[in-house]
Order: sequence, then C-alpha cells, then structure tokens
Amino acid sequence: MQPSYGGGEPAPPQPMPMPAPPMPMGMPPSGGRMGMGLSAAAVVIAILALILSLAVPGPTGAIGAPGATGAQGPQGPAGPTGPRGLTGDVGPPGPAGPAGAGTLMNSTRSTPWQSGGLPIAGCTNIHMVGLTVPSAGTVVMTSTVHVWIEHTTGTADTYSVHQTTDITDCSDSSTNRIRYTFEVSNAAPTDGFMNLAGSVVTAIPVGSAGTYAFYLNIDMLSGQSGGDQVSEAETVCVFYPA
Repeated sequence: MQPSYGGGEPAPPQPMPMPAPPMPMGMPPSGGRMGMGLSAAAVVIAILALILSLAVPGPTGAIGAPGATGAQGPQGPAGPTGPRGLTGDVGPPGPAGPAGAGTLMNSTRSTPWQSGGLPIAGCTNIHMVGLTVPSAGTVVMTSTVHVWIEHTTGTADTYSVHQTTDITDCSDSSTNRIRYTFEVSNAAPTDGFMNLAGSVVTAIPVGSAGTYAFYLNIDMLSGQSGGDQVSEAETVCVFYPA
C-alpha cells in the first residue's frame, strides 16, 4: 500500500539514487620512498652489468697486419756493470820483441888449474867474452886473474893483465886497457909456487849496434919461466847504452 500525500492520492514513484563514483587514487608524491628504491636498483643493475662486461672478455679479434718499423729511438743510459766473468785460458806466448835500451850482460870463467894451469909465454890470451849490443854505448869489462909464479932470487918476475878488443894486444898503447901490473921483487926469496891474484876494470866504448868480442890477455914482462901459469880467471861484460 502506497503512502498517501496530502489529497489522498498516492505520490508518484521516485527514481533509485545512483552510488557515488569512487575517488581516483592519487599518484605517489615525487621523491618518495618507492621512487628512490627504483633508482637505486637501476644503479646496482648498471654496476653489475659493467663488472660482468669486464670479467667475461669477449672473443679475440683477428690479428692485424704488422705496422712499418718506426725510427730508432735515442740510446738509453748504460745499465749497471754486470758480475765479473771467469778467467779465460792463458794464450800462447807471443814472439820476442826487439832488444830494449836496458843493460845487457855476458860472462865467462876459465879454470885451467884443472889441467895443470895455462902457461904464460909472452902475450897470452886467457879467454874471450862476446856481447851483442843494440846501439852505441859503453861496455864495462871486469876481470879477476889468479896466477902461479915461479920465482928465483935475483930476478924480478913482472906480469901485466890487459882487457882489450884484440886477442894479440898486450901493448902499452892508448888503445890498450892495462889496469894492473904486478911485480915480484928480485930480492924476494926463491919460491917455486907463489899464488898471486888481482882484478881489473875497463870501460870500452862501442860506436854502434853489433856483436863485439872482448879479450882478457896476460903478458910476462920479465922473469918468465916454465912455472908461470894462469890458475883461473873470470870476466863479466855489461853494456850501457849511450
């Protein structure tokens, strides 16, 4: 039964009310938590992608053609000295060089007493010393002579020793080098075996390079007899360059 409105007539039917439309959902405010989370995730993903690209190399490309040789660069500084190497084997000796300008020496010794002595009969050569010199200079000749003399009272025994470049020279000339003369006085008692000795030194000039012979001679000047003999003698020659 419809309700009545005033005049007793029923009221006209009313339309059904429509429900209110839903309110639209608003967008989240800019810079909110959700936006910041999305940005951080994007950064992490980008970093992971970069790391993977570095950690996992791609395939090797084809080798290119060699380029032209460049200009030589400047020499760098010398490096440190390396350790000393092992000593090598000794090589063979080289050839002998020419004679130097120093002194040269030669010598000889005579011992005629081993066969009874060297009889002194006038000018007698005792021995010779040879010496090859490289230039002009001086040869110093030194000799010692030991003699046996047979002496008789009333007769003087006199002998002289000569260093020379002539095997027959026992003269008193200026070219001869007499350095000592020995005499047994005629007043001395008779003695069939007198031991006498003496030394002589002579400087002999040489004019040029070459080989020279130096002689030791002895001469009985008086009182010569069969018992007058050279027992032993020695000569040393030393060269000094000019």
